[in-house]
Amino acid sequence: MTDYLVELEKPQVVYANFWLRLIALILDGIIMMSVVGIITFVNLWNWRSVLILLISTFTPIVYKILMEYKYGATIGKLVLKIKVVNVDLARADLKDIILRNIFGIAFAIASFGVSLPLYLSTGAMGGFSSFGHSASLQSTTLGNYVLTCTIYGLYIIEAIMVATDDSKRSLHDRIARTFVVLR
Repeated sequence: MTDYLVELEKPQVVYANFWLRLIALILDGIIMMSVVGIITFVNLWNWRSVLILLISTFTPIVYKILMEYKYGATIGKLVLKIKVVNVDLARADLKDIILRNIFGIAFAIASFGVSLPLYLSTGAMGGFSSFGHSASLQSTTLGNYVLTCTIYGLYIIEAIMVATDDSKRSLHDRIARTFVVLR
């Protein structure tokens, strides 16, 4: 008796390339900055509300997690017809999406911690002339510098991984065991 191995047809998968992913990221950035950026600026110079700081700091990452969980994509990814899937090429579950966004969550927490002294200090927002002399600003500037360098370093690593990997996976995709594919 002869046993035949039946090879099942694998679904055709086209991974989203570096440029599609970058353009989606830029589109999402424009959307978030047009809302959150304006609110953050007005809050910093006028209201100095810690609650608004908290909301504006975490809105982008909550948006990304909710959109990727519910629709498999952010607005930028939807426009470009790409989506996030799990290793089975099915819809990623909430755990996968949260893991996929772990760096964004960490950076939001760090950003909130770095920005908080500006909102809690007295006299730090006394206008542009006194702004540069604030001790809170100086410590926050150093914290922002370190945070910014860390973020840029991670972006470089992620870009290299997406550009050179056959399945176009970044570090956060590998952590979450996800892929970004064409719809």
